[in-house]
Amino acid sequence: MKKKLVIFAAVLLTVLLATFGWWKHLHPVSRAALNEFNASSDLPYGLATPEALLGDTSDFEECPGYGGYQLKNGDISFWVSGYPDVLDDGHVTQYDIKTAKYHIFGLRVGDNVGEVDATLREFGYHWDNGNNTRPAGYAKGGIRIVISEVGTGCVSEFSVSLQTTNRHHVWF
Repeated sequence: MKKKLVIFAAVLLTVLLATFGWWKHLHPVSRAALNEFNASSDLPYGLATPEALLGDTSDFEECPGYGGYQLKNGDISFWVSGYPDVLDDGHVTQYDIKTAKYHIFGLRVGDNVGEVDATLREFGYHWDNGNNTRPAGYAKGGIRIVISEVGTGCVSEFSVSLQTTNRHHVWF
């Protein structure tokens, strides 16, 4: 009887861990990190906002792209594409912030790179060197923040993106 209970417990634990692993694979972004980012940022829409909730986007020029489309104006651009998988319904998955009109964690274009680094680390972001499929930047819970700087020591652009999955290895 005890042996059957141990085997049952082992099987149940295996199933639970496999389910969690599959869920993590399907939902690569931490809900806590996403909520914190959206609450601490001033952007037209939160990251992961469903396309159906965008409403009037007439202030933005729409540019078609592979697997989604971009909405942009002089201050900011953002991508609407499949999330959490590239084949899923459209959501806001990336921002490129070009002016100081918008902020993330109180940080704006024009801020000192050292101050940006310190603030992002305070919010739990760590430096990730990237690889051949993603640029170097700050990462936390499936959110990546890349800063651009043109030799002035100040941020010239922020790029913020959500990690998505590609379960069926789709090429756009």
